[in-house]
Amino acid sequence: MASFSMHLAIAKLYLKTHLKEDAEEFIKGTLAPDLIDDKASTHYGKNSAWASPSKYLQNNENDIENSFKKAYFLHLITDYLFYHKLIDIDDYLEKLGVDEWRRRYRTDFDILEDEIKKKYGIEDMVEKLPDYIKKHMTKTQGELTIFERNSLFEFFEDISKIDLIKMKDELLKNPEADLIKLSEKIISK
Repeated sequence: MASFSMHLAIAKLYLKTHLKEDAEEFIKGTLAPDLIDDKASTHYGKNSAWASPSKYLQNNENDIENSFKKAYFLHLITDYLFYHKLIDIDDYLEKLGVDEWRRRYRTDFDILEDEIKKKYGIEDMVEKLPDYIKKHMTKTQGELTIFERNSLFEFFEDISKIDLIKMKDELLKNPEADLIKLSEKIISK
């Protein structure tokens, strides 16, 4: 999964241009998939790296009409693209193994935590979160080993511009569509 602060930053960026959304419900929806330990069930794939927005649509009668469901859908798109567009998780797992991969990406999350909060002005959102979520939002010092700041922040901007209705419509036409190509095609300019 992308970190809680990353999902909140993307949600805030999305809400800036989609003023009709219910912000409170949107924030709840963007966090919901990561609030349960069984990521396969909440991400509709074998885990969060292989999230399936198509299966989410199928299980929810193709409905993303309210802010919560739209944000949940965005979360799944974000996670999939995070692991397959921003970085190549398969490559990292092959090079590092699962344990080293987890250690490094968690450390990178911790290094980026305060920077993301300040850059995207989500401190107030984080402050309102329950302690069981905030305990995962720790901070540390160090050098990034997985992520590159500029690419990560560009990724946030791009993801927040995805036209979710177009994405839904395209996935309904072709549930097996390549999400990377599809996202590049429908990002709002």
